[in-house]
Amino acid sequence: MFRFPNQLSKEQFLAEYWQQKPLYMPAAWQNFDNPISPEELAGLALESEFPSRIVQQHSKTHWSVQQGPFTTE
Repeated sequence: MFRFPNQLSKEQFLAEYWQQKPLYMPAAWQNFDNPISPEELAGLALESEFPSRIVQQHSKTHWSVQQGPFTTE
């Protein structure tokens, strides 16, 4: 079952967040069993065949994004 954080409605999510700004949702999927390990995911981020990015928050309103593929460093 999917849950939006802090009583956020689906309509509000689509209007304010979808493809506009990041939203951290750590408990969106309850009882989610991830089929890929963190190590496998990191390995895929090294491959050019798979789109990958790192999004970082530097302040309340400042974000940055780095596009992959990445290196092991």
